[in-house]
Amino acid sequence: MASYFQELWQSIFTPGVTPVLAKSAHIACAALAVLFLALYISTKSIHCIILLVLTLCLWLSLIWFLVELAHSRMQGYLTSENQNQNQNERRTSSSTDQSQDLSLDEEPLRARTASKG
Repeated sequence: MASYFQELWQSIFTPGVTPVLAKSAHIACAALAVLFLALYISTKSIHCIILLVLTLCLWLSLIWFLVELAHSRMQGYLTSENQNQNQNERRTSSSTDQSQDLSLDEEPLRARTASKG
């Protein structure tokens, strides 16, 4: 249990959303929803239902944000992978172009040496 809190403390200072931070946010939203449900059962107040609905909307928006964040990370990973592949293709095509250029430069030289000999 102590290691969980240590990981949570470290994740606060880590850029981005870590799994420990996301799990803690889900636990906090679930605890808040259970609290408002228990308060409604004990008090029968409409205010607890309104707060429960707001909590559930907050929780759904948190889930939506985490899904979109994961989607954008995957999209960025795929984009960078495609860019790396394109750069590798350009390097190989430029190296073959250079070898073709060398052969084109050598032809006049060969023609000159053949005509002299």
